[in-house]
Amino acid sequence: MNQPQWHIFDDKVSFIASLVEATSEILSEQSRPQLLLSGGSTPGPFYAALGRAALDWSRTTIGLVDERWVDLSAPGSNEALMRQTLNLDAQTGVSFVGMKTHHARPHDAIAEVNHAYQALAHPSLTILGMGPDAHTASWFAEAPEYDAASSKDTTSLVCAVTAPNNSVTNGYVERMTITGAVLDKTAHSFLIIQGKEKIDLLRQCLAASADATPIGRAMAILGQRLRIFALEE
Repeated sequence: MNQPQWHIFDDKVSFIASLVEATSEILSEQSRPQLLLSGGSTPGPFYAALGRAALDWSRTTIGLVDERWVDLSAPGSNEALMRQTLNLDAQTGVSFVGMKTHHARPHDAIAEVNHAYQALAHPSLTILGMGPDAHTASWFAEAPEYDAASSKDTTSLVCAVTAPNNSVTNGYVERMTITGAVLDKTAHSFLIIQGKEKIDLLRQCLAASADATPIGRAMAILGQRLRIFALEE
């Protein structure tokens, strides 16, 4: 597998500052940038700092890498996390494309969300994370939709997923996620991880077959367009 560029930090201040600088540089390069963001606890402080950066958000379209199928008022909503940490309500003219719809199940919303995501079909930057089971986005190896979600050859930009019910998913089983086709079209991608355990896990995934893990599949699609930002503490 092609080795992506690593940026390893031992303090959170430098970690966040480097992410904000790199993101701002990419978003400033294009007249109408597209930005896809992942949820989770690790990128939260980065998003908060990015929301305070001197960026012209009126030019940017923001979307989600994946979403749990819950209302915005629920603790597990990625859209709610983005709106809060980025302070989107205070950003003038920002365009945000969510995944959650009125449909009872994500599988019933694929056509609607896929249509909405045409505005994010060629992301300038996609922010990824990695779970302790090596999943990324909502690509879970145990999910029946795993191959469809992680394929770069699909014509759909999104895929509904029935995730395994375990300690990683924490009961959030029904989800919507971008597909490998979106990663195939993204110009730049950052993988953000924190802690020695995840750094060691990622190195193991890089040493294994690309098809062995969800993050391996994502890294194989992205190749040299992927940069890894890792915080050791």
